Amino acid sequence: MSRAQVLELYRNSLRAARSLTNYNFRSYALRRLREEYRAAKHLSSAEAGRQYTWGVEQFQVIYRQAVVSSLYPALPSAVQTH
Repeated sequence: MSRAQVLELYRNSLRAARSLTNYNFRSYALRRLREEYRAAKHLSSAEAGRQYTWGVEQFQVIYRQAVVSSLYPALPSAVQTH
């Protein structure tokens, strides 16, 4: 697992989170991704490997949720309509 792989996973996760149609889900996913990646910045190699595996799983969850949310779009919230 190299730095380039971690950054690619981070970018792909952010991209998938941005494609969520619901504002609340989107903002929560983006906030959690940023927090988790910042917290994992200074981990040892063994911990970083486990964190990377967790990140891959989270990316898959977010990606699946983005696909489902695109199939059943919700009405825009009050925050989005100004």
